[in-house]
Amino acid sequence: MIKNGIDISYCNNTYSKIDFAQVKKQVGFCIIRVGYRGYGDGSLREDKWWKYNVNGCIEHNIPFGVYFFTQAITPKEAEEEAWFVLDRVRGLKLDYPVYIDTEESGHRQNLGRADHLTPNIRTECIKTFCKTIELAGYYAGIYCSENWINNMLHYPDLKAFDFWIANWNRKPKLECGMWQLSAKGMCDGIKGYVDVNKTFKNYPAIMKNNNLNGYSAEQNVWQVTIWGLTDDEYKEVCDWLKEKDFPHDDKVVKEE
Repeated sequence: MIKNGIDISYCNNTYSKIDFAQVKKQVGFCIIRVGYRGYGDGSLREDKWWKYNVNGCIEHNIPFGVYFFTQAITPKEAEEEAWFVLDRVRGLKLDYPVYIDTEESGHRQNLGRADHLTPNIRTECIKTFCKTIELAGYYAGIYCSENWINNMLHYPDLKAFDFWIANWNRKPKLECGMWQLSAKGMCDGIKGYVDVNKTFKNYPAIMKNNNLNGYSAEQNVWQVTIWGLTDDEYKEVCDWLKEKDFPHDDKVVKEE
């Protein structure tokens, strides 16, 4: 099943707001940037057009997924990025994956905080992000170029995850569920160029049939057993769960 779609961020609203009524006529899906980590100070930031883009897709019934631009330099930071995304997609129904975007920072001298990670460390960060997303009941994927896979990642450790591969010259040789084939597409409702993508999987069916990405009422209900906590530590965990607003049955059991 091949469908054509686009990926969007604040960049596509630079000249004028996206007209999603027009976009709906031309695309089968959108992948929306949730946010990013700054390549300098490392702060987590929401894409300033995130809410507008999501609401536009929902209002006009355009299936969508999301992506986050990573600059994590440790697995702990990658986990923070995953929770940043999960906090923003909770309550939404995503027909397409939750992607981590791993590529050069865009700094003119390649001095972004994650630009010079070793392939092994970068791979561990990506694995941590994806596993955190999956444990929360969402379908995780990885966005990058084919060259990035071959030179900046340890691909065998990531083959279990779905790839969205950018290659603007030809179809990727590596297996992928989505292919970004151009950065110079044109779409009614968007002023300027937009990235164009093709999918090779029926993602909406995958999400619905497997109760992923918000399509299950029981999603994100976890049973967790923790040993060895003091009473204060146990209270801290319970307070954290309430702060994150996880669905629960109001029955908390502490294992001794």
